[in-house]
Amino acid sequence: MSVYTNNLLLQGQTQIRVLRILPGQPTDDIKCIFDTVSLDGGTRYQALSYEWGPKASSRVIHVMGQPKTVRLNLWNFLSRLRSRGYHDYLWCDAICIDQANDHERNHQVQWMAQIYRKAHSVLVWLGEDSEDSNITLRTIRLVSTCADRESRSAYLEERQIVWQGLTQLSRRRYWTRIWIVQEITVARDAQLFCGEEMVPWTAFAAACKFRPEEVIPWRSELWAPFPDVESEKQTIRLDTSRKIYRSAMYGLIRSQKRWPQHVEPFEDLYTRYREFGCEDSRDRFFALFGIAKEVVLQRGFSVDYRKDNLETFISLVSWAVGGAIKIASGRKFIHIAAEVMGFQWSDYPTEFCIDPKPKWSPVFLKWATQPLAISLRCYRCSTNARFTIFRIAASSVYLRCNPTGRNSWTVVGRHDGSRWVNSIFTGVGIVADKPDNYFIGLKNVAQFIEIFLAYAYTGGGGWGGSWILQYPARVKQPAADKGLAELLSSVKIKRSVELVTRGAEEADIDMDEMPDGCETFAKPRVLTPPVEKPEWRQAGTSLVVSRGGRPLDSLHAPVETGLGRVRGLDIPLFGGFLRAEP
Repeated sequence: MSVYTNNLLLQGQTQIRVLRILPGQPTDDIKCIFDTVSLDGGTRYQALSYEWGPKASSRVIHVMGQPKTVRLNLWNFLSRLRSRGYHDYLWCDAICIDQANDHERNHQVQWMAQIYRKAHSVLVWLGEDSEDSNITLRTIRLVSTCADRESRSAYLEERQIVWQGLTQLSRRRYWTRIWIVQEITVARDAQLFCGEEMVPWTAFAAACKFRPEEVIPWRSELWAPFPDVESEKQTIRLDTSRKIYRSAMYGLIRSQKRWPQHVEPFEDLYTRYREFGCEDSRDRFFALFGIAKEVVLQRGFSVDYRKDNLETFISLVSWAVGGAIKIASGRKFIHIAAEVMGFQWSDYPTEFCIDPKPKWSPVFLKWATQPLAISLRCYRCSTNARFTIFRIAASSVYLRCNPTGRNSWTVVGRHDGSRWVNSIFTGVGIVADKPDNYFIGLKNVAQFIEIFLAYAYTGGGGWGGSWILQYPARVKQPAADKGLAELLSSVKIKRSVELVTRGAEEADIDMDEMPDGCETFAKPRVLTPPVEKPEWRQAGTSLVVSRGGRPLDSLHAPVETGLGRVRGLDIPLFGGFLRAEP
């Protein structure tokens, strides 16, 4: 019987298990007990942030009287806590989550940011002592608590050891684990453990800042140069300060200080932390979503470890094109998702490469049955008495269409570079809601992937070449535009909308006040407040909104922040438009 069988978490509740370490001698087995608490119940607990370490090294502890295997790094930390007489509640993912239960794992990972944010403090475990780490942290702890300079001077005579020790600490693998980014960023308070030493996070962060202010005298004294400017110690001082400033450790210290007043978009987070390690490639999204602007301020996401990489990729596509990712970054987000999941598309026969009798892959056939209803912009290229040629925006997809009405067409084929062939787009409709304003209504994932790959195609010797994923070229736009003019030129609002005018930097965010629960990937969350009295902070391009067939007053969309949650709005995406319907 599993240790979790008699300690189940209720579905739909914000419950977590917390651990209590039982007293014992250093030679005794580590024994723990569980308690189940609510995140909203105000229970005081601490959350552990650590590197799991290699699977090969493991030890056995006893939880609720049953043996449980844990990795060596966690066992070492639990031993340290017990020797310190630790008696608080502790949350630790490897023990408090049933890792063999995907349903529970999904639920708990969904709440990870809240778990660390609501913890009384986060315990950061860097591992065992090495390369003067004990001396470094002990010195920081002592000088940060000394009230007078004379007392501090005795500890700072050999302060170059502290400089070098901080550099060595910044090189530990702990700082380059992807989940650490979220755990550190959202922490209200933290304590740093390494070997036998413990130091408050605020003191450690202060010690890592090379250009100190006089507000913290001991920090100024720690980084004060030695009298002999040309000495070897002075060289060490400058060299170590540069290494610390450029380290991942220092970047996380800054992130923790600025969050949640400063919330960054996913693209920026991924660019900064793309080299960070994880055992599961899907965690590159799940770990960063908890602190990404698109999730924290706009739309939730749903973690599901039961899906493989391909299914997760499709879920990410659905989530992104559903309006979660800002318009300018939608296409790049899909490229990032493909890159993270390791898709090269070498065995995917696109319609550029098919014979007259298509030989589609099993993956293609699977995608063709997965619904994905979006509208993309397209352009009319030519018309004759029999048919009309359209091209889907920002792609090389040309479609042959027969008219079905005055302003509607049906796709009957696609041009592959030399001939017209039957296509996955056959039967799809194209409509014009006004002159020269055409939209194609996609129905499934396969159609979207075909357009996505058509954008990524790089030639390779003409039709039938290789498919290579590339990031689109970054186009620098004027600061006063940021792509909003293109959006507003074709905006069509059918129902009430909410126009959000405050960016992440201005938002006053409180994790405790955020709504509980989560959403599925492709489920839009649309609010419908009245638009008669919208709040604007900045004038910009005029936007005329009609309601009940009668035009309302002109509104002014803010240039800096763009449009927020909308209903019935056609949004540019991948060079086309996404139609967000209720």
